[in-house]
Amino acid sequence: MGESASIQPLWRRVFPLSGQRYRHALRVRPLSPPLVTEKTRHHNTETGLKLAIENDPRRRTFLELPEAALAQREAAELVEQQRDDVSLEAFCLPPLHSVALQVQEDLLLLQENDEGALILTSGALHFPSAWSLVDKLGQEFLQIHSPVSGFAQTEVAIRSREFLGRLRPGHPVWRSNWTLQAGDGLDLSSETRDDWIKHRGRIEDANCLDFVHLRIEYQKLFRLRKSCAILFSIHTVLASLREVASAEPENLYLLQTLENLDPAVQSYKGLTEYLPVVLRGLRSHCVTAPD
Repeated sequence: MGESASIQPLWRRVFPLSGQRYRHALRVRPLSPPLVTEKTRHHNTETGLKLAIENDPRRRTFLELPEAALAQREAAELVEQQRDDVSLEAFCLPPLHSVALQVQEDLLLLQENDEGALILTSGALHFPSAWSLVDKLGQEFLQIHSPVSGFAQTEVAIRSREFLGRLRPGHPVWRSNWTLQAGDGLDLSSETRDDWIKHRGRIEDANCLDFVHLRIEYQKLFRLRKSCAILFSIHTVLASLREVASAEPENLYLLQTLENLDPAVQSYKGLTEYLPVVLRGLRSHCVTAPD
């Protein structure tokens, strides 16, 4: 499925904000059609970028635990079945790694161990937001999310884990989350932090609408039938603040959310340093004052 001039861009279709005060929530919806990946006009650029990242010696784009072998092949075969331009044999690589290089999404696998803990057992990750597989492989669901401000200690975290345990084959769901970033880079791996963190210091009133981007992760979750693993796909989309500021009601929803953002969440998302500049820019372009 691709984008066209007759439909909204992907970032608007999966826009995660409603203008209400930001709080942690799972906010899942049934996924229809039940497709793991979505092909947009940026496909060639983004898959080309993945291949370039493969050549960066600092990056570990694919990792797996031995117990992920069956689930990895099952997940890769599902993607291959849904796309006529994807083949498991395209690269001499493990199947999940191979198909991930042919789609825009990052692909991750979660599996329950003998103690019932949900573990990250494999992943092909090219476009992370300030994390890496090296740090997270083998960790349990709540441990993976421990850096998220206030998440692991909330009822939302427990309910999220319980929901994943109830996720059934044939009933995939989707959700989205957001942050802001300096520049338009998709690869914000913690392994290359020095490359992108410096861009935050370049944000100023004169350039913030074009230089700062809204970053949305369009996430899909599938329970696989044979292995019972959860396939977690992440399609990262970017929109400049100028583009967001020109879209209603998304412009007001983002402004309202940022104006009421808890300082701890500002810090976790890395916004504290330049949030005042962003607020000035959005306010100057949102003609209708928020309620």
